[in-house]
Amino acid sequence: MGRRSRVVAVLAAAFALVVGIFAAVPAHAEPGPSAPPGGPNPPGGNAPTAPGAVTPSATDYFGPPPPDCPTTVAANATFARAVDWRRLCLDAVALAPTYEAERAIKWAFARLGAPYDVNNRTTTGFDCSSFVGRAFNAAGAPVTARNGVQYDFFPYFGWTGAYVPTSSPISRWGGGYEGSNVVRVSRADLRPGDIIIQFFGTDPSKSVGNQGHAKIYLGSGRVIEAGGAAQVRADLGWMDTGSYFTNEWYFRYQSVGAEKPGYSTQLAPGTYRMKVGAADETVIGNLTVVAPRTQGHTRVFTCGRPMPLASNTQFAAGRTTATLAAVQLDGDGNVCVYLTSYAHLIWDQVWSESDAFPPPPESFTAHEPVRKLDTRGPTFVPAGGIVEVDTGFADHTVMATLTVLDPQAPGHTRVFPCDVDGTPGTDQSPNASTSNYTDSRVANFATVRSDSTGKVCVYTSAAAHLLWDQVLETADIVSEPPERLYDSRLASDNPIANNGGLRLDPVDPQQVVRIDTGVPGAVVIGNLTATDALGPAHVRTVSCWDPNQESPASVLNFPAQSSTSNAVLAQADFNGEVCFKVKQWTHLIWDQAVTTDALGYNSVMERMMDSRQPFFRPVRV
Repeated sequence: MGRRSRVVAVLAAAFALVVGIFAAVPAHAEPGPSAPPGGPNPPGGNAPTAPGAVTPSATDYFGPPPPDCPTTVAANATFARAVDWRRLCLDAVALAPTYEAERAIKWAFARLGAPYDVNNRTTTGFDCSSFVGRAFNAAGAPVTARNGVQYDFFPYFGWTGAYVPTSSPISRWGGGYEGSNVVRVSRADLRPGDIIIQFFGTDPSKSVGNQGHAKIYLGSGRVIEAGGAAQVRADLGWMDTGSYFTNEWYFRYQSVGAEKPGYSTQLAPGTYRMKVGAADETVIGNLTVVAPRTQGHTRVFTCGRPMPLASNTQFAAGRTTATLAAVQLDGDGNVCVYLTSYAHLIWDQVWSESDAFPPPPESFTAHEPVRKLDTRGPTFVPAGGIVEVDTGFADHTVMATLTVLDPQAPGHTRVFPCDVDGTPGTDQSPNASTSNYTDSRVANFATVRSDSTGKVCVYTSAAAHLLWDQVLETADIVSEPPERLYDSRLASDNPIANNGGLRLDPVDPQQVVRIDTGVPGAVVIGNLTATDALGPAHVRTVSCWDPNQESPASVLNFPAQSSTSNAVLAQADFNGEVCFKVKQWTHLIWDQAVTTDALGYNSVMERMMDSRQPFFRPVRV
């Protein structure tokens, strides 16, 4: 990468002394008994050009980025062709933090299959760092260095050793990343379009022989790179591939032009489709709405069928909310979700018909929601009132979404078989809540046994309107009146398991909520409530044998200083236990309605949809 202008002889000599050690081996170099040839690049190749000098235009080196992700890919890009590479490109572009990163991703995908060539890294081929640098060059991404001068991204960051802090002498003339608009980020904060630099030691500038590797992160553990695992071409790869490098840093390009609005990475209001299972099977999952911009709701339904009026999740602006849902998938194994606000969506599948062993009874099949109760009118269900719901099925376990609208005060609901004691008539409700509300609408999934007349009862502690949207009925799964099995608020001498009135400690790995179902491998369905939390957080299931082994997904998201519930379906271990762990100081309550082995042993919770990650983003319908 020769200069277009000459600095004075003294400055050139100083550059040669300072940075010459970086020039012999480019950033892609593999370790070995001898270094690969350095090619035509002059000594000091990773030093910036003189102030005011320009490098070849961003449209050189295979042209500008395409307007969209390419629709074809070279036959020799075998890693890319093994996956849905176009979907990965589209998702990565949608999730990229800047417009420049979007264009760099599209440019890189358009070069899949291009030759890896250390000697012609500015013309017909790429090594790893020129692939990254030229992608951002083509994207129109100038670097504003700490000396205030703008440089083309490549060759300013042409070698691993160019990613050095201001303590390096070359930074005296504007080099390095510190003080520029190419900033270091943490691994946990990586977004598609960020840059990964691998090297030896603690600093790229000190990497042995300047050996290292550069690649562009795409999300979901995927990268796009020249060399790497493919070695001879530009192709897709994995973020973690057992590399021999001992360290890596992460960088993000920050725009010098128009900022990309953060919410643009979220899903826009509309209907989305996601493949989560086998054709026509019933699945149960936890649908989480993350950081919605406005108040709204979701509806989960079978794709290809009319969208129901029934909602599943009711959420407030900015508040992450999770709700359990049961649905039958379409003939291609898809679930559809309707969303009313900009937000991210997550679907954590907790049970599926095709994974259960032995298979569940045929009667355990979800259908389109049927509205069995709607109290909206001139008067509210009064505080302390009980409403009967005719499910249409006597002595069945029924599943439905219970929605509370326009509550007139903070309170809770309870769902129970009207004949709790088994004799005809409406009995007093058990001391187990189904949903908790403040002054806004809320929804939760309810599982309850209908009585001998097909009735279930709903109690509300404050005046409100109630909706009951029923999705499943079965006589082959036994549901009992809900029973409180754990309440951390209770004193230690209480017969119900408790935490002596103390909040649960989120940093104590041994302080878990342990539910003994009494049935090894049983499926349990209950209601999990967090209350009086010191801050917003979530609850996860953990291994009862090793509480440090957590599920990858939460089962309840809760705010501070409020009560929030979510229905939970969990699988007991071979000792018959289910365990939960909080992520913030809070009280926790567990009310259990179902303990059964009729649903078979299922695989662990699996994240099937996450609009924050490529390959997991749903498709707009």
